[in-house]
Amino acid sequence: MKKFKLLSFIIWALILVACSGKNQEQTSVYSFHGENECIAVLNGSITMNSGEEVFDGGKLELIQKDLFKKVVSYSTTFYTMKNDEQRIIMSNSVIDQTGNLICIEGDLGKMSGESVLIDNKIESIEELHENLWFELKTFDVYGMETVYRVQLTLTQTSI
Repeated sequence: MKKFKLLSFIIWALILVACSGKNQEQTSVYSFHGENECIAVLNGSITMNSGEEVFDGGKLELIQKDLFKKVVSYSTTFYTMKNDEQRIIMSNSVIDQTGNLICIEGDLGKMSGESVLIDNKIESIEELHENLWFELKTFDVYGMETVYRVQLTLTQTSI
């Protein structure tokens, strides 16, 4: 009888361990930020969970607001550099066709899906350490283009 109880307990424990191991999903979360004397990128994040990836650009904050008072269009780009070539991760642009001025501060956008970063834009998350960049390109009412670049710091965060 004792052998039967022990054997039943061992089988039950093995089944429990096997089932719980299959349901666990490994999630990795990274945050990034960076700034220069003109702009700052805050609260950016990358979440990877069993093939599903979310790249959240975070928020753009203007440090020298006077530089951006006459902007009529702009683009934002997150990228890495490889062999002196930009490898774009995500890019957005805004153009006001009416000629009105644009407020560019705020949300930088988000993308998600299966393998939107790994195996598509980059080979591994390690590529982003010391090699994640942000570029803001603006055009003012006079047609003058200005480009601001910021190297971003990527940090793995615990869940």
